[in-house]
Amino acid sequence: MRIRTKLLLLLLGIALIPLSVVRFIDAFSFRQFGSDLAVGSRDTLIEIAEDRLRQTVEDYTSLLWQQRELTEMAVQRQALEVEKRLVASSPPARRVFFAQDFDRGTQPPHGLRTLPKYGVRSPGDRITPRPVSFAEQVFLMPSGVSHADVADDIGRLSTMVPVYRELHDRLDVPYREHTDISGVLWQYTGLASGLHSSFPGHGGYPADYDPRRRTWYQRAVTAGELTWSGPIVDATTGQLVFTVSVPVRGSDGEIAGVTAIDVGMVTFFLEAILPVEWADSVTTLMVVPAGELEDIPPEKRESALIVARLGHRMEGQTWEAEWQPEWLNPEGRSGFAAMLEDMRGKQKGVRRMAFNGEDSLWGYGIVDPVDPTYMLFIVPYSAVAARAEEVKKLVEDETFNLLLSTGIAVALTVLIVIGIAIHGSKTVTRPIHQLADVAQRMARGDFAARVTYRRRDELGDLGQTVNEVIPKLQDRELIRSVFGKYVPHHVATGILQDPDGVMQPRSSIATILYSDIQGFTAVAETTPPDKLVTLLNEYFDLVTEPIWRHGGVINQFQGDAMLVTFNVPVEAPDHAAAALRAATEIVTLLEGRTFGGEVRFFTRIGINTGSVVAGSVGAKDRLNYTVHGDAVNLAARLEVMNKEYGTAILLSESTKTAAGDGFPFARIGEVAIRGKSEHVTIYTLSASDSP
Repeated sequence: MRIRTKLLLLLLGIALIPLSVVRFIDAFSFRQFGSDLAVGSRDTLIEIAEDRLRQTVEDYTSLLWQQRELTEMAVQRQALEVEKRLVASSPPARRVFFAQDFDRGTQPPHGLRTLPKYGVRSPGDRITPRPVSFAEQVFLMPSGVSHADVADDIGRLSTMVPVYRELHDRLDVPYREHTDISGVLWQYTGLASGLHSSFPGHGGYPADYDPRRRTWYQRAVTAGELTWSGPIVDATTGQLVFTVSVPVRGSDGEIAGVTAIDVGMVTFFLEAILPVEWADSVTTLMVVPAGELEDIPPEKRESALIVARLGHRMEGQTWEAEWQPEWLNPEGRSGFAAMLEDMRGKQKGVRRMAFNGEDSLWGYGIVDPVDPTYMLFIVPYSAVAARAEEVKKLVEDETFNLLLSTGIAVALTVLIVIGIAIHGSKTVTRPIHQLADVAQRMARGDFAARVTYRRRDELGDLGQTVNEVIPKLQDRELIRSVFGKYVPHHVATGILQDPDGVMQPRSSIATILYSDIQGFTAVAETTPPDKLVTLLNEYFDLVTEPIWRHGGVINQFQGDAMLVTFNVPVEAPDHAAAALRAATEIVTLLEGRTFGGEVRFFTRIGINTGSVVAGSVGAKDRLNYTVHGDAVNLAARLEVMNKEYGTAILLSESTKTAAGDGFPFARIGEVAIRGKSEHVTIYTLSASDSP
């Protein structure tokens, strides 16, 4: 048998037998892996969805409770101002406006505005615009009340406009961008004499309107203290509102009337920011467990009273009538009973049970622990699982395509090997050509090139040596051209110096700076991905310069956020002051600066000083340099809290102490931080307020 034939048979045996075995094993392994990955991805996404719903409930109830407290503080301030005026002497006469002045339009006040949020809602949810005045209040005298009897009180209350306007502006801040939704609808005062004043000034009162017959008035007088009423139908707009009212007292200590603030029902649902894939299918309710109510029929004991619903309509409702609520009845007895038990224990949670015959996730959290009221978000399970099922199908499809591709690749490889064996067996020059080709590819930077022939002579030894040299050259090139781009210089130096290639964990006191772009989600939704990356790169090019200059080390880029450390791994004795200087320069650099010629970015920064552990973390074959510790978490919490306080920079007391004098610190106060048992004193820099 000729050597050429022997070489051909040898090459075919070497190629076909291993390829066939590997193909069989790979096909089985990939199919099993794809199935496990698809199911695991679906289950993970569902768990993530449940966590998102739980977090949405927690965030929303917290925001709603804060808004409620602000409204109660405002109405109490309003009551104090009314009481001061009721015991004061009547001021000089000034022009005041009555409801008929607005209705007739003959001599209305100047500066009338027509806003959808003050429009009259009629059956069918149609809105008829109605002008209002933010410069004047309106007075109303019910039938049987003469002007002479209440003239002095009109004069006293006529000076309430600045107070009403100040409180209105403060409460309405979160809703100014919504022209059809008002954080506060009306502010008004009703006296025992029947005199009624309301701000903003407006008309449209029913002919038989008397504040003393309204629920908000009667409940405040009966309770003798601050009380909530609602939902009730507003007499002038037909909207559903919640009313917080407080009795006001005269000089003799007796109740002289009631002052109140109306909050539109839709306001309670405005801040519920849900994932976009749920937004069209979620049902949002405000409920009270039946067990917390009095005079409840026995058959309703294991249900819940719906006191508010996003999307309530006005058909069949008049301003004189009490709002007729609905009952939320159980469809899955055990799950519903467990949810009611959680509510009685003032617990939040997420449960899976039917709603309107459809499998759903129920997320609930308490709004008012005194008068137990819960916000309830019901999301169809199909909406939650839709994305998970899409991912599962995508993984299965990709697995099939991968198996198909490898099958084709194996078949092509076999054909190529056969062709090479037939033609290459004629001469021994092919190895030399291959060596030359590999050398040329290496010269062009293609380190994937390898010598593929196997020989037991000098050419074989040469090919093996070349294959061993290529990875070493590739590693050197990788360290030179890539490593420095992704790892801070000092971290890279430490890793290369360690025999095992890791940064050993080290505990130290450091200052952590955490920054995030304000409103970046909205920009990302309206900006093409390639342009968004360009904007981010331009932004990071700008803000990283002061960080490097002041000795900071960028530990991580997290989307539009940065985690920066001072004093680790690079020692910096004045690390706290350096972090404050870097943060101040970043805020200054962004003022008036646009990116891409049209986009402005404002950043929020949280800074904290404390003990951290820095070093390599990960699996034995995949490591990442990072920092851990409560100090890192607190810096991230402070960054988020900038949104609440309208600041650009927030820092902890430990950073203020470490930084020393020389900075315009402004104390905000002690605040509760989620996950910490003790309150934390926080500060800002007086020159760092957000625009």
